[in-house]
Amino acid sequence: MLAKVDRLETNTWCQCTTGYSKVLFEKAFACTVDVELLKSIKMGHDICLMKIILHNPLWQ
Repeated sequence: MLAKVDRLETNTWCQCTTGYSKVLFEKAFACTVDVELLKSIKMGHDICLMKIILHNPLWQ
């Protein structure tokens, strides 16, 4: 859906990716997770980058 879009006006679409990543990391590490979008290609950056914070993962 975004293949023809060079740049988005807001990061709303990219925030969907943070929610998806949150679910994946919570399932993988069996803990709560915070995800913060730091950079996005569709917002004009060179890469997509998210900050993932795990809260009390089982492997500690």
